[in-house]
Parts: sequence; structure tokens; C-alpha cells
Amino acid sequence: MAGILDPKTRIMDFILTELGREQAAQGELNIRYATFSDRSAFYSSGSLLGVADDASNRIYFEAASSPHDTIVVENDFAGKIKSFRADDLILEGGSVINPLAQSGQTTTIEGEGIIQQSLKILNSITGSLRNAQYIKTTDMFMEDRDFVANPKSLYFSYNDDPDLPISRNSKSTLRIDSMPSLFQDQRLAHLPNFRFMPPRNAPTPSNLDGNSMGEYVKFRDEFDNSQDPQRTHRIAIDSGFEKRDIFFSERTPDNNIIVQPFEFTDKGMTKLSIIDGGQYIKASTRERRHIFHIGKLFADTKMTTTYVHIFTLVFREVN
Repeated sequence: MAGILDPKTRIMDFILTELGREQAAQGELNIRYATFSDRSAFYSSGSLLGVADDASNRIYFEAASSPHDTIVVENDFAGKIKSFRADDLILEGGSVINPLAQSGQTTTIEGEGIIQQSLKILNSITGSLRNAQYIKTTDMFMEDRDFVANPKSLYFSYNDDPDLPISRNSKSTLRIDSMPSLFQDQRLAHLPNFRFMPPRNAPTPSNLDGNSMGEYVKFRDEFDNSQDPQRTHRIAIDSGFEKRDIFFSERTPDNNIIVQPFEFTDKGMTKLSIIDGGQYIKASTRERRHIFHIGKLFADTKMTTTYVHIFTLVFREVN
């Protein structure tokens, strides 16, 4: 949250949200975008119709943080939802809490109630974005354009029979302890933070790379063609699993969207984890495609974090 501290020198007063301070303490704060809101502004047009009065002589409070400043639900390292204040609900771990304003008490939505009220929970989450009241520029020629996706619902076949024979088009049983950890997962091999980087001595004029400080075991191959986004997409298509298409029948000029995948079960609510698989341009059609892997984080018996892939999401920019 930020505010104008001195209208003459145009000094901006800002503070970090609680989540921002947590990310800064962990070295994960990455400021990439800025938005402006007039949620705390007061407008009056007493002198001229349609023209706001001069507000330079008003008394303003210092910048303060609001729960609506956080619009994206975050997971912790264990894959649990961090505390998030939605429009009229509170998300904590896998629980959904409904505060009762009149009595000052709270109730927890549990069991089948989470599934039955999943749409209400999602609307409450997006309510934080609406309540932020961001300022935007409206194009008079595209004022009636909206962002519409079709179809609204997708269904996949599912069989939970434990005796189902394992084949290419059926399920298989995987054990967390036998799966690679995050630092061994091939889906993360192209990211700089997950590459093999053994410590080395400082470079010298005769050795610009520096001597290795020891012998270290490499648990995973470095990025190569097997992790190429186009190859990854082709493997997903040829796997034989079901696929579905979603079309954006109406789009905005910028096509800026936020995707937050959630899972609702009678045991609670979970936000799925997303791995950016990279992007590529299909040579034949010059169509740009962006690959995302959707899954869940689990801890094995050694408390090592493991990523379990559920499905692949591909954004296609059709020319």
C-alpha cells in the first residue's frame, strides 16, 4: 500500500504487506508490476460539475495495509495455503473459515460443505481483486469487451478401482518415496535455481572459471533437448491421456490473466502448484505456446519436498 506523503515534492510513502515482508525475509521478494488504486481517496465536485476539487489541503493518513492488498493465494513449502483473507472468508491451511460479524465468532466449512460451496469460495477469493479498486485506462472503442472463456466446466473420466490393470490409458500407482525430489525433477531442470552449481574458487587470470572446491555428485542431468518445451508438449499429447480445449471467445487487448488452480475435497481445500515449463513458437503456424505443469507438493518420509504432476496446461496464442 502506498500514498503521497508530500504533494509538493511528490515523495511516495509505501509499506510492504505482511506477505511482502515474509517474502523479503526469505529473499523471495520480486517486484515486477505496479498498480494504483483510489480505494482510500475521497472525491468531491462542489465547485465545477464533473471536476474534482483540489485535495492538497486535506489531511491524509499514512499508508496502511489492507487484507485486499493480497490478491493471489500463496502456498508454503509444505503445499499448505498460507493465511488469506478473501472477501468474506478466511483461508488457513486447508480450512475455510466463515467469520460471523454479528456474533464475533467463526464457523469452519467442513466435509461436503467445501465442495458444495466451492463456487462461493472462488468468488470470495476474486472479491479481493474487485475490492482493490485499481485504476485503469478504458478504451472507448473496446469499452464493452470482456474476457469470456468457453466452456465454463470440463469433465474427465475417472476410475478409482484399485484392481484396474495398469496400461497406457489407465492409472498407475506411484509412491512418494520413490519419486524424485524437487531438485531432481526434470520439469525444473531449465530453471537457474535448480541447476547443478557446485562451489568453485575465485577465478584467476589463468583460470577464468576457477578451480572446483571438491568432488560433488550430480543427481540429475542438466537441461537438454529432453526438457525442451515443444518436446514436453509433444510427450503430453502422445501420452494417450484425455485432453480438453478452452476457447477465449472474447479477449482484452492485453490478455492479462491470473490463473489459480484449486482442488476441493471433503478433506479440505488445496491450491495446486504450477511449474513454468517454458514457451516455444510452432514453426508451421508461428503460433506461440506456453507450457505449465500443474500438480501438488508432498513430503516423503525423509521430509523432502516432492512434486506430483497431475496435468499439463498449454496456452496457445492463435494468430
